[in-house]
Amino acid sequence: MTVWNRKAYSLLRQALNSYRLNKDHLPLYSDKVNRDDSLSIVDFQNLKLSRLLKHAYQHVPYYQRLFQAAGLFDISDIDHHSLKCLPILTKALVKDNFDDLIARNFESSSLIDNSTSGSSGTPFYFKTDKQSLLMRERVVIKNHRWLGVEPHSKKAWLWGASMDFKKSPATTIKNYFSGSLMLSSNQVCEQDYKRYADALAKFKPSMLVSYPSSLLPFADYCERHGRVFSSIKKIITSAETLYSFQREKIETVFSAPIFNRYGCREVGDIAHELPGQKGMRVNADHVFLELVDDSGNIIEHGEGDLLVTDLDCYGMPLLRYQIGDSGELASQNGNDYPVLRSLSGRSLDVVRAPNGVILGGTYWTMLMRNKPGIEQFQIIQDDINKVMISYKKGGDFNSDLLSYVSQQLHEKTASTLTIEFEEVAGFEATNNGKFRLIESKI
Repeated sequence: MTVWNRKAYSLLRQALNSYRLNKDHLPLYSDKVNRDDSLSIVDFQNLKLSRLLKHAYQHVPYYQRLFQAAGLFDISDIDHHSLKCLPILTKALVKDNFDDLIARNFESSSLIDNSTSGSSGTPFYFKTDKQSLLMRERVVIKNHRWLGVEPHSKKAWLWGASMDFKKSPATTIKNYFSGSLMLSSNQVCEQDYKRYADALAKFKPSMLVSYPSSLLPFADYCERHGRVFSSIKKIITSAETLYSFQREKIETVFSAPIFNRYGCREVGDIAHELPGQKGMRVNADHVFLELVDDSGNIIEHGEGDLLVTDLDCYGMPLLRYQIGDSGELASQNGNDYPVLRSLSGRSLDVVRAPNGVILGGTYWTMLMRNKPGIEQFQIIQDDINKVMISYKKGGDFNSDLLSYVSQQLHEKTASTLTIEFEEVAGFEATNNGKFRLIESKI
């Protein structure tokens, strides 16, 4: 298909989405879905947040009870400052209050059932209104344009989420006209990698999107077999923490820069790494991010647990939703988008020692790669007093490496943590192709 057909399809789809978002019978959304030049990003965010909170007060029983419990009995009392009156929304609270979180002025036909993949445990179920999905598409287009990638450009996904691989005539047509190639990362083998490499060579995408843990073994395959894809100019990684050793290897093999994306099934794309910028620019016109400490107190900037509010989902609003990740948010200046300076990964996926020391993914990757000899590893903790390190040997493995790791950990944890090692032949990813570096069961 020619680039002109893809451009025409892209423009037609964007025009259709704009029409759907601005129809007269959709008064829930702001009068203008795009930010006016006269509004700063902060003012625009506050405007959207105020409208969403007023809607939640009027139409969502769960939030109406909470606002009234906080002493807010009139909709005129609600503005963007009212968000701080709400407690943190956890997955358990969503489950226990599921029906009361659904807006009463939404018909069931305008909502779709949605869920997370369940890679960190059991799936989390929720509903998403169809209009918010259109807004998420706009955010993706905007983020890609920040990278210099237009909607009509060819893109390939090495992806694992089963809900993104629904085969239907509509999906097939959409992928064809939008120039998209979908490659499943679920339970792949050497033959699959050969087939994928052949498909990429024929398709010639300008951008490749994948999980870090799915792309790394594919990069290993391509390096061993001398597969080169000169068409790929940008790589986006998402859905997992991107570690420095993964970035270095993947960028070297594909001769293309990686731009990390932070998002989730619940709200879509939250933040995106950009050329020449440290950290990830937050999509503040789509989400409102907060940082809290272990006690739930707001942290203006620095590191803490992340709370996210989707500014575009009215059907089942998730306000101050505890996504389960931790990071560091830089203070916002003027009209600039806020920046997520660092993302530490899942707040639950850390190792905790009896002496109070907390060891996250970055610490483990640096420790296990200070010396050569371990090709891949995984940390599992099901007891506060011990940790299991499963590892796959590399070509330079020496048993002294294990002694070195034990010594470093004993120094870090004041010898309060028992370390056990287990050699394995390899590691299996979850059903959707992801790999968890740390599994905490405590």
